[in-house]
Amino acid sequence: MFIFYGIYTALRNRGDSLSNNFHGILTQIKYDVKSFPEGTVDGRDYYLLAGCNFDYLIKEGDSLTKQGGSNTYRLVKKTEFKN
Repeated sequence: MFIFYGIYTALRNRGDSLSNNFHGILTQIKYDVKSFPEGTVDGRDYYLLAGCNFDYLIKEGDSLTKQGGSNTYRLVKKTEFKN
């Protein structure tokens, strides 16, 4: 029974993540205990796919884009100039 629930939950979450469509600046980024990120774009929280290895490279202020139906993320890093 537990195995079937795990499979159902994984497929449901994958479908939810697959349908996400967003483009904007990350205002908040959190990592869970397994290092999977959840980001806030335009006031909405998005769980970023666990299969992606972001390696803590996503920071607040970066631009993140994802088209619905695709597992591809486009990350544009915020540049900081130092004088």
